Amino acid sequence: MTARMTAADLIAMQAKARRPKRVDREGPIHREILAHLRAVLPAGSIVHHSANAIGLSGALIQRQIAHNEAMGTVKGFPDLLCILPGPRVWLFEVKAPGNSPDKDQRALHADLRALGARVAVVRSTVEVDAAITEWNAAEAPRWRPNDYRDLRDRIVGEGTDT
Repeated sequence: MTARMTAADLIAMQAKARRPKRVDREGPIHREILAHLRAVLPAGSIVHHSANAIGLSGALIQRQIAHNEAMGTVKGFPDLLCILPGPRVWLFEVKAPGNSPDKDQRALHADLRALGARVAVVRSTVEVDAAITEWNAAEAPRWRPNDYRDLRDRIVGEGTDT
């Protein structure tokens, strides 16, 4: 004998079916920028991803956020932290086209800039290269992203233009 579906079960099932699937528009851009930075930054540079996003919901997300904050996670911290010889600190907030930093991110970016860090919101490797070029011009140029194109071509593939 099979169990009969209640009206509540049917409504819940229909609501779940109507929920749009979440599309990760930022992830592919993030991975492309990460690979690009690792290819073009000077030897000895460190590129770190700060995992602030949490794929949870409800009570689980509240517990995870509380845990992360207790462990030192800073709300609004940029996605990618680059430490270059010097030392120089560059931070990149990766956004999908059409998206922009929220209030917490904008406030933290201002605080980081006040500490002397370079912070950019980027949506492509072209925007990364533009930020690097601008920062190097302000800091007495040491290198340009194009100086490392041959290395990137060996890693990513010849003739790849990102």
